[in-house]
Amino acid sequence: MPSAALRVPLPDYAYARGRDLGLWIARPRADPLRPLVLQLTGDSGRHGLDLLLFTAVSRWGYPVAVLASPDWIQTLPGGVATRTSLARDLDSASRAAARATGVPEDERVVLLGLSRGAGLAVEAAADGALRRRLRGVVALGLCPREDRVWTSDGVGRPYRDKALLAGLPLEVIQSTRDHYMSAADARKAFGPDTELQVLHPIDATSHTFVGGREALLEQLRISLERVAFR
Repeated sequence: MPSAALRVPLPDYAYARGRDLGLWIARPRADPLRPLVLQLTGDSGRHGLDLLLFTAVSRWGYPVAVLASPDWIQTLPGGVATRTSLARDLDSASRAAARATGVPEDERVVLLGLSRGAGLAVEAAADGALRRRLRGVVALGLCPREDRVWTSDGVGRPYRDKALLAGLPLEVIQSTRDHYMSAADARKAFGPDTELQVLHPIDATSHTFVGGREALLEQLRISLERVAFR
């Protein structure tokens, strides 16, 4: 469960004003020795696997702020944002979370996302201004499209757009039997691993890693370490 909850004012845009968003915060018991993790949920919000991830990451000693993707979508008329506006919103959220967890506001953060949140994390990291504030991205259950983000090339396509992450680490964790995109299909779209971008298959029966959650959490722990301390 969160150690605090706060409301964060989000930037006004010509088509969206007076916006704010709730965050759940987990603070380490001692001074933070690990970077802040900004977690973006799937479409179910702060429930189920997303809540399990929040609990696990905080238990490993990371300061964590979890943002419910459906709540963010509701702040947008039409439920669609540009990549730049998404990045600005996550910058605002991460700075508020840093202040709440005792992390220096300008310290680089890790983006962690599940399903919808994974796509949002990759698309946001493709924005140059936000990318400079990130240590890297860990994406679980990454789907082929992110239709809540529109770019100059049309709807967001995380497996294509990951090329825009430049020198930023990306760890993708995918279920072998994910009905949105299996690990095998993800490998075809992802291409070969590189020093910075790696895909990890997890033997599981569903998009939410049913039957493979112990392996998922172990890989997540390793992936966070790789991104946080590269």
